[in-house]
Amino acid sequence: MSKAKRAKYCWDTSVFLAWIKGEEGAPLDDIALVAEDIDAARADLIVPVNIYTEFLEAKHTKKQIKQFELFLKRSNVQVVNTTVPIAQKAGSIRSKLHKLGGKLKTPDAQVIATAIIYGVDAVHTLDQDMLKLNGFAEVDGMRITKPMLLTGQKGLPHFAPSDDDDQ
Repeated sequence: MSKAKRAKYCWDTSVFLAWIKGEEGAPLDDIALVAEDIDAARADLIVPVNIYTEFLEAKHTKKQIKQFELFLKRSNVQVVNTTVPIAQKAGSIRSKLHKLGGKLKTPDAQVIATAIIYGVDAVHTLDQDMLKLNGFAEVDGMRITKPMLLTGQKGLPHFAPSDDDDQ
């Protein structure tokens, strides 16, 4: 019997920030579904090391920082260093977009370059500039989406009962 290929995701900092902070309006249920798959070792997560420079201690509680650090210590979560090939790929992506009149911040280009080099199935982000690049040739056709399982399954929002529900 052959083992099914595990999904491989790359998260942008925006996903971590929304999840850890419980940001209103963020797709928290979808992030939770992906995190559940990672927790259950049904998926792998690749994270560029520069995430540490974007997750500022000054803006988070000790509990949030601990949650973030513990999540990154899972055996199927790989924090990868920015290597020369990643830096070159990020530069190439930024250059291609610049020629088209577009811009992409260096950290975002590093996330996409890391994902390409590590062969991930999808980059998850909440950054609109990155989402616009989904499937573009300039990013080697990389799937760049809001967090969701590869199957496309979306989390069901949790609704708190209102006072009107008793009537």
